[in-house]
Amino acid sequence: DGKAGLKAVAYGELHQLPSGQREIEAGRYETMPADNGYVAGLQLGAFSGERDTHLNLFLRYSRGIAAFGGDLAVPTSFTADRTTSGSHELSLAFSGNYEQGPFTLQAAGYLRSFRGASPDAFNYGNVDEGIVVVRPHYYFTDRVGVFLEGSYQRQLRGYVVPSSGQPFAASLARFGVVPFLSPAGPGSYVRPHLRLIMLFTSRDEGARSLYAADDVFARRQVEQYFGLSAEWWFNSSYR
Repeated sequence: DGKAGLKAVAYGELHQLPSGQREIEAGRYETMPADNGYVAGLQLGAFSGERDTHLNLFLRYSRGIAAFGGDLAVPTSFTADRTTSGSHELSLAFSGNYEQGPFTLQAAGYLRSFRGASPDAFNYGNVDEGIVVVRPHYYFTDRVGVFLEGSYQRQLRGYVVPSSGQPFAASLARFGVVPFLSPAGPGSYVRPHLRLIMLFTSRDEGARSLYAADDVFARRQVEQYFGLSAEWWFNSSYR
């Protein structure tokens, strides 16, 4: 404690896929072109040295075959020459924690924009999305407290809804009240935690349409969740 600091990490990846052939039926082969891509990222962190107060920022950009999410991901859109040239993804994210007296605040969020290789402007795979979550805690004693959780999620797709003529959009809002018991004392990352969970979620029409028609989430605009949970972290540096 008492030692504030900053940290920075930069990273990069190169992805290469050689050309090849695949057998589409007995005796018939299709030539597949070579493809490539790259990832560049930056992580910045600041910490106060007091309790667990910190802030982290993340930036990641990927292009080509790397834009589809990793070594085992399957590309979903292609150019006329059957490569992923032009596909790109940009992600921005943050996470942080602040602790002062009986009060703590956790917050996190991200923004992501993806465009596929297809030149078609109206492509369902093209997406802009984001989430923000805020969770303030208050400790009535060293071991008993409550936190509130609020989050908002939104997604925009490169697709026009025929019935409205508008781009597809979906959003979700959530609010929760969670009383908890922390036997090891106060702190956002102190475990174990025993919790009573009360969550309320509202989905708009677009969000409900993402579920199968017979799914209860497709029919309910508002849902309530009540539960009990216990959380431990094993082999953790936290108490």
